[in-house]
Formats: sequence, structure tokens, C-alpha cells
Amino acid sequence: MSMDQEKGKIKQAMSDMESDFLKRKRLFEEQEEELMYGRDRTNRSFDDLAESTSYYLRKFEVEDHEFRIAMSIIEVNKADLLTEIKQEQKNLESIFEDENYDYKKQRDRLEDQLLSVRSE
Repeated sequence: MSMDQEKGKIKQAMSDMESDFLKRKRLFEEQEEELMYGRDRTNRSFDDLAESTSYYLRKFEVEDHEFRIAMSIIEVNKADLLTEIKQEQKNLESIFEDENYDYKKQRDRLEDQLLSVRSE
């Protein structure tokens, strides 16, 4: 194989690898946006639930202790769900960081190969 063919092959591999990485990056960004949308929707849902619960509990004149218990249950469930969402976001970020590291390592390896072909 000639030097020009080898260079072309390495450059094509680099281009393909970059294209694949950019696709995975877009997918990660879409997943992250979806997660944030879900988080916001979850917040609104729990806030709406707290508001309507407060309205009906006050309307039926329940005792303050029972009111606080009901509101506490809502807040605990909301906090638990938001914690799960944050953990999922950290997992996504970790996966993407690993992919980013692998991409850079492979790119550097191909760049080294390209340099070695040029110096021959």
C-alpha cells in the first residue's frame, strides 16, 4: 500500500470515528434534554399535587398535624424522585465522559499513525 493510500485510510478512519462520536454526542444531549424535561414536568406535577392537596385538606378542615403529614409525604416523594433523576443524569454524564475519553484516545492513536506514515 502506498503512503498516500495509507494516509487516506487513516484520515477516513478519523473522519468516520468523529462522525460516530458526534452522533453519540447528539444522542447524549437529546437524552439529557429529555431527562431535564421530565424533571421539570415532575416538579410541576408534585407542586400541583401539593397545591390541590392543600386546598382540599383546608376545605375539609383537617387538623394541622394531618395536613403536615400529607404535605410531608408529597415532599418526600418529590425529593426521592428528583434524587433518582439526578442520579440518572450523573450516569449519563459518566457514560458520555467515558466515550469522550475513548474517542480522544483513539483519535490521538490515529494522529500518531498519520505522523509516523508522514515521517517514513
